[in-house]
Amino acid sequence: MTGQLPVISLKTFPQPQVIRETNASGSTVFVMIENASAVENVNDIAAVEGVDVVLVGSNDLAIELGIPGEFRHETFRRVLTRISEACKNHGKIMGLAGIYDQPDIHDWAIHKLGVRFLLCQQDSGLIAGGAAKCLAGVEDVENTSSSVSNKCVFDQDDRKVLVSENQLNELKRKAEEWDDMHGPAKKTPRPSGSSGFLGPSSTWAYSRHVMVMIRQYVNQETSPEVPLNIDGAAFNIELPRMIQAEAPINLESLPSLDYAIYLTNTVKFHIAQTYHIFDEIHFMRGLLSLYNDGPPPLSAENQMWYIQYFLVMALGKGLLTRGMSKAGSPGSEYFLRAMELFPDASGLYEDPMLSIEVCCGLALYLQSVDHRNSAYVYLGLGLRIALSQGLHRDIVGEFSDDNEVKRYRNAWWTLYILDRKFSSLMGAPSSVHDSDISVPVPGVVSESRKSNALDMHIKLSRLIAKVLNTVYGIDGRLDDSFPKNTLTILKELAALASEWSSYPDLKLDGQGPVSRVSATLNLCYHQV
Repeated sequence: MTGQLPVISLKTFPQPQVIRETNASGSTVFVMIENASAVENVNDIAAVEGVDVVLVGSNDLAIELGIPGEFRHETFRRVLTRISEACKNHGKIMGLAGIYDQPDIHDWAIHKLGVRFLLCQQDSGLIAGGAAKCLAGVEDVENTSSSVSNKCVFDQDDRKVLVSENQLNELKRKAEEWDDMHGPAKKTPRPSGSSGFLGPSSTWAYSRHVMVMIRQYVNQETSPEVPLNIDGAAFNIELPRMIQAEAPINLESLPSLDYAIYLTNTVKFHIAQTYHIFDEIHFMRGLLSLYNDGPPPLSAENQMWYIQYFLVMALGKGLLTRGMSKAGSPGSEYFLRAMELFPDASGLYEDPMLSIEVCCGLALYLQSVDHRNSAYVYLGLGLRIALSQGLHRDIVGEFSDDNEVKRYRNAWWTLYILDRKFSSLMGAPSSVHDSDISVPVPGVVSESRKSNALDMHIKLSRLIAKVLNTVYGIDGRLDDSFPKNTLTILKELAALASEWSSYPDLKLDGQGPVSRVSATLNLCYHQV
């Protein structure tokens, strides 16, 4: 090809001069990367003097890698990233061929990989596309110029459109993605091979899906690794499978009194302001008796208190621990001792109120260490005990002790709030309907700061349940009432914000330190 070249203005020159000119300024040397061996040696290839462009033959390379046509596969993207780094290290141009009509991949290649030579289509594809447009134009002329009696009428279902295979595959991929996002709920595989359910309204499933999408469209080499843990993957807790031997409880195996009080106060500050997991008067009386009089022998009467004690110690230590530990979850040594003492169903009714508090604490601890399914089960156990004891009904008048009435109500509303939040997390329906509850909200009978916060927490939880029950359909699809229901939820959120402003101690006005309760409620509000 020594005649009519652009480098010599398409003119005729002696051949030696043409060769000399083209070698000096009119030649581009391409080296193609089309197999695994070339990828392994791409750094040495890019270092060769005289090579101008390192061109990836996408189709052949994908076939060699065992993923034909899967240009979005993680392995293929990782290989392209490696080739890009070699080109950048040696100042060579990276080229990409064989991927047509896929603008998202082209965008990633140009802006993330630095591709500067891109084959956007091949000649046969361009010719076929042009011919299809030409044929469509001729058919339109024929149809409009024919008489009414001779006019060709195509059945709408039989009309055919000619598109390239790559474009057809892209349309199929987008359709599959739409089905994945809006189709029925699917199972999530566990390491054991079994499946776990996540409903269409699950915030856990939603966050996993968002993180997967983000990692698909950003540079995976520079983005931080976010663990998409399935249930129980973050911390390994080997729960006892059978009733353990009743080993005596002695002070030598317990934290010191001052440290136990410190852990208790830690739980009071971080958790007890928003959730009721123990009654302070009952718990502190038992704590001081334990250290002053010595541990009493384990019995059915004190078994649940011991469990609550170990659970509070576990939560306190977990809240104080920073970072990950190879030894297990923070506070797991106390948590496991609590689980060793956990009774069967009949044992939970020795002291139903204490058992409800324990189940709430267990649920919070298990949720905090990434054991969501177990947390959901223990919360349900506490809820069933509460329902069987009538805690969802107004108990005013049944107890003469105001503190006991307050304890029952706080325990019930803690169950209610956690049930709404865990149901949202798991994508499961709420366990109790609001119409079945007659317990007054704390704000009705008290105007204290803690009661105001609990009142707002309950109203937010009711909105969460309303979202689950009205916005999402049974099969996860959006029906005709979706806009109306969403608008109703937004109006109720706005009304709640106005009511919120009447509680000065709960507002985030930026003029002073933020309380932990206010921060928790504001996060819950924006989650809704």
